[in-house]
Amino acid sequence: AVGDMEVMLSRVAVNFIFDQIDIFPLLNQLSGLRYGHDEELYATLMTTPEIGLPGGFHPKCLNNSKPQHITRLTQWSTQYYKFEKF
Repeated sequence: AVGDMEVMLSRVAVNFIFDQIDIFPLLNQLSGLRYGHDEELYATLMTTPEIGLPGGFHPKCLNNSKPQHITRLTQWSTQYYKFEKF
């Protein structure tokens, strides 16, 4: 199986996940899914206002927005592309 799950988190958000909240109940609940555990985990953490993830976004932003991705850069190979500073 091939997947394409990517997430961009700030250091503050990573520290929050590891130091401020207990994600194991959510992980246990998601482990019952047949597939998509990682996609569901990060989507839930980032869009649930009650969790309060630093750098997350409110679901209202998703409902009012047309883009399908918030951020994304997939670099499959360094052989053909050279990325300069943005």
